[in-house]
Amino acid sequence: MSVITLNIDIGELASALADQLAERGLVVPQQAERSDADELWSAAQVRDYLGIGQTTFYQRRKTPGFPSLVDRPGQPRWRAGEIRAWAAGN
Repeated sequence: MSVITLNIDIGELASALADQLAERGLVVPQQAERSDADELWSAAQVRDYLGIGQTTFYQRRKTPGFPSLVDRPGQPRWRAGEIRAWAAGN
């Protein structure tokens, strides 16, 4: 058996591996969970997080248990933490 020596930075290797796993949908990138649970998301942000289109979003809003709208005149918003919790259970 021969020995091969590689000169690789372990941090770069870990980062490259994490990127590949995320690209293949095998893990959720950490940055998706970093934002504050009380952060307010627009409908577009909620749709992006859930990976759904506008029509599906408006249908889901009507389902029992979907997070309540935070009333801001002319700017409907949802709490990010509530959307994450709802998504994890559905």
